[in-house]
Amino acid sequence: MLDFTKELCPDRPLIHPTSQTKNCRFGRYVEIGDHCVLEETEVGDYTYCFGSNDIIYTALGKFNSIATGVRINPVQHPAKIRAAAHHFTYRCSHYGLGPDDAALIDWRRQNHRVVTGNDVWLGHNAVLMGGVTLGDGAVVGAGAVVGNSTEPCWPCGACRQMLYEFAPGLTVLVAQRDHSFVKLPLSELLTHGFGPKSLG
Repeated sequence: MLDFTKELCPDRPLIHPTSQTKNCRFGRYVEIGDHCVLEETEVGDYTYCFGSNDIIYTALGKFNSIATGVRINPVQHPAKIRAAAHHFTYRCSHYGLGPDDAALIDWRRQNHRVVTGNDVWLGHNAVLMGGVTLGDGAVVGAGAVVGNSTEPCWPCGACRQMLYEFAPGLTVLVAQRDHSFVKLPLSELLTHGFGPKSLG
């Protein structure tokens, strides 16, 4: 949560004591709320992160409003290029197994950067996947997942199940790059979901 009892400064960000930043650059009048983690991220003037945000390898423009729970550039495990995608295969030093795989970490840093324009709004619990670029004035609704693919970015299995538990008759809309939508009943995305009727 932001601390409206304190005055923001042009020369240093206001960072909540429960938050962590590593190798970040901050513009003027920036505030980072509670329980945020930012790594290798540039934060533009007047941008705020409300709280519980996880942001890595990102350039945020000026006047960005980032609501609670937003995740930007979540880890994309190298499932397509490795037999095992667990951290121990590339974050080896953490497990006492030798040096980290610097090439893989650099691949992620260089090829999956996220960039937002100015005056961008990211709603509660939205996710921006690696490689996404948002233009000036973009608005991402609460709970949305924005991918960088020509294919629709469908909700993951856990999200489908959560939606099914609370709204089994829901129709899911997935936006395409050409601004059209693909519509599909949730029952077709999750054919045998566990919901209120399953409890008898």
